[in-house]
Formats: sequence, structure tokens, C-alpha cells
Amino acid sequence: MLLRALWRRQLHISYVEWYRSGHNELDSKSSCRATGTRVRIPPFPFASGTLWETVMCCFHLTGIFGGWSSDGHVGRRFMYSYDTRIRYSECAGDRQLTIPALINLFQNCSSFHSEDVGVGIDYVTERDGAWFILNWQIDIDRLPSFCDRVKVCTVPYEFKGFFGSRNFWLEDEQGNILVKAATLWSYMNIKTLRPMKPDAQQLECYSLGERLDMEYLPRKIALPEGLKKGEPIEVRPDMIDTNNHVNNGQYINIAMALMAQGEPVKAGHPVKRMLAEYKKSAVMGDTFHPYTGLVDGRYYVCLKDGADNINVIVVFE
Repeated sequence: MLLRALWRRQLHISYVEWYRSGHNELDSKSSCRATGTRVRIPPFPFASGTLWETVMCCFHLTGIFGGWSSDGHVGRRFMYSYDTRIRYSECAGDRQLTIPALINLFQNCSSFHSEDVGVGIDYVTERDGAWFILNWQIDIDRLPSFCDRVKVCTVPYEFKGFFGSRNFWLEDEQGNILVKAATLWSYMNIKTLRPMKPDAQQLECYSLGERLDMEYLPRKIALPEGLKKGEPIEVRPDMIDTNNHVNNGQYINIAMALMAQGEPVKAGHPVKRMLAEYKKSAVMGDTFHPYTGLVDGRYYVCLKDGADNINVIVVFE
């Protein structure tokens, strides 16, 4: 009986994960953010108490299904994804998706994931918690263009103390991976602004997958000497997110604009890799003091506060 109960619960989770990823549909209490439609997950497909249930439970618990994912690829089990189309408002003059818009797609994906497994904004806010990003590493093969249809994918692959690691990637209609990303997050108490461990329910709701196959660079970014100080930048209300601080994508917006101003030739070439290390959150009333420069083919942007504390370091390659 215990074996059967465990199987029923796990099969239903796996089935829903597969169905959501493959069909971009949510449960009957949620609306599909990508299409705006309301849909219903079909009922559990297998009758209880069957020989099939018992046999498949043994297979599952011994790990035979362990390498298979919701999308049929080995090593991406429990990935979360949604399908979308590249909008005109997300493109630059060359009709390609901008890097800030790419980051928004990835942020939306992880946010949808959290909401759909029941540990979204309301859940963590009620517990005085929030996930703060510490790092981006984004490796770009190519960026999609206006009207292209893409799949935005994510998988959390490790929890360690108050840290969480999550991959993102972007696929075209043929399933080719266009962009890969690695991120590190810290779970924070929003009242004390100190790290704290996520509760057991969050850890249970986020089913871990395997780490994406990509090069993983060190988390810390070495800042070169001789960066040029620029004009101060005031934090605007439109930069603030639900955590009441500057959203991580806004720092990239600022960095891209500074590169376009300081090194238009560099800015005119496709970015193949972007790194970001977040050190100190900025809020309304703060002022950024930018330091920028091109060193060994990499464009560096460092934003500091008025006390010379680093808010973020961004690197474009």
C-alpha cells in the first residue's frame, strides 16, 4: 500500500510536469501567462490498483526513469518551460531580441515556475522571504529575431544552505538551444536583509534536475584597473520591482546603454557572453556612479553607490 501511494503521487507529479511542458497548459486554478487562456489538466490517466501501477512504481523507484525529462531529453527531468513569440517591443534596430529582453524572458520563466508550483510571490512574502540573484552567466550562440517562436526553459539543479542554483536556456522551434544561462540565488529575509534557509515546502516543490551542459565560470568577477568614471544615474521608480529594490534586469539595461555611449563600435558587435555579479541592492533615492572601460576585448561596467560600495559588475564579451 505504501509503495502504491508513493507511486500514485510521483506519477501524477511527473505526468503534470510532462503535460505542462509539452502543451504549455496549467492547472484549472491558473491562467496560462503565455497565451492568456484558461485550461484544465486532464485527470490522472491510470486506474488505481493495477498491475501496471505496481510494475511502473518499481521501475521509477529504482531510477530507470531518472534520466528522462518532461520534454523527452535525457538529463532535463522536471524542467519548466513556456512557449512565446518574440515581440517588436523586445527587439533592437536589427530586429533581434535584446539582452535585457532576454533576461526578462528568463525572469518570467522562473517566476511562472514558482507560482505554478505554489511557492510564488505571495508564499515567500508571507514568510518575509525573497530570492535575490547573485550572478548571471549568459552564453549566446545566436539571438532570435522578431516574430520567432521560442521555448523558454529553466531547471533548478542545486540547493545548498541559503543558496539556490538554476539554469535557463532558450530553444527555437526545432529544439536547437540558442542561449544558455547559469544563475546563483540567495534566499533572504526581506526585513533583516540577511540570508536564511528556504523552508522545507519550497525545497519539496522545486524538483531538482541535472545541471545544463555548459562552461561554468567563477562566480567572482575581477575588476580591472583604470575604468573611467561617468555621470551619476538616479534610480527611477520604473526600475523598482516587487522586492522594493532595483530589478536585476535594470542593471543590465544601464550597462548596455553605457556601452553604447562609451564604445559604440563594441556595442555594434554581437555579444556572445554576458556576466553579472550583484553585490549590493539599490533602492529608490539611491544614485549610481558608473565606471566603464574596454579591457582585452571585454567591456566592463561597474555601478557604485555614493559610499563607493559596488552595486554590480557587468561584463560583455
